[in-house]
Amino acid sequence: MLDTQAGPPSASSRALLDRVLTGLAGGRPDARVHSCVGNHCLAAVGRTHLNARLGVPPPPAAGDHSYYEDRLGPGWRLIVLDGYDVSLLGWPATDPRHAAASTLLASRNPNPNKNAADGLVGVDRRFVAFGGGVGEEQLAWLESALARAASAGDRVVLAIHQALHPDTAPPVCLLWNYDAVLAAVARAGPAVVALTLSGHAHGDGEATCAAGVRHRVVKAVLETVPGGDAYATLELHGDRVELRGVGVASTTVYLPPVGRPAAV
Repeated sequence: MLDTQAGPPSASSRALLDRVLTGLAGGRPDARVHSCVGNHCLAAVGRTHLNARLGVPPPPAAGDHSYYEDRLGPGWRLIVLDGYDVSLLGWPATDPRHAAASTLLASRNPNPNKNAADGLVGVDRRFVAFGGGVGEEQLAWLESALARAASAGDRVVLAIHQALHPDTAPPVCLLWNYDAVLAAVARAGPAVVALTLSGHAHGDGEATCAAGVRHRVVKAVLETVPGGDAYATLELHGDRVELRGVGVASTTVYLPPVGRPAAV
């Protein structure tokens, strides 16, 4: 079982985090870096230090969550979800969100080691200790954020660590309540949500839901050979969305964005 009670980060964890963030900024102190918390960073560094170091904006409601929204430019905004809002990771054992996760895992995963998915079938394999879910408060915030985007005529790129669509990744990598988030995204539709981006699965994955929203999982550098590359850049245009992979990460050009006519 992994250590779910992340205390103050070690000096080595802080140093590694600083090294990564320096690389992402490319030596530019004014660079805007948008981060999405995941299981490895929460286990190694802890949410409080992570939020402060990553510059996660103040919580949109009471608490110390890691979800937020930001403008990416004219007509575009980013929504970042906290897929470990309800989780064993990042919260003290006395926190209600930790308790809710513990209760859920006890009811859905019979294995003594809750990181194991042995005996679980299909999408039920997602109920493991290195996973997590989006709480009710965050779901309500997501609905309001999507409504604000629609009202402003903005399109949204939605990011979350875990996979949202069952066809994009192995079931063990799915968000615990992926169906609730997918429902909110589907209600907004492809005219608002241009693309969702996830990681966690370490491999490329892509699917389009029944509502027409595209969902993408991007390959991780974690399992790339030493010296290899695995990352992508996202380009947002009036007539297309381009996810350009580097190294072993694949490239996709979405042309034109679903639900929005191509620019003239």
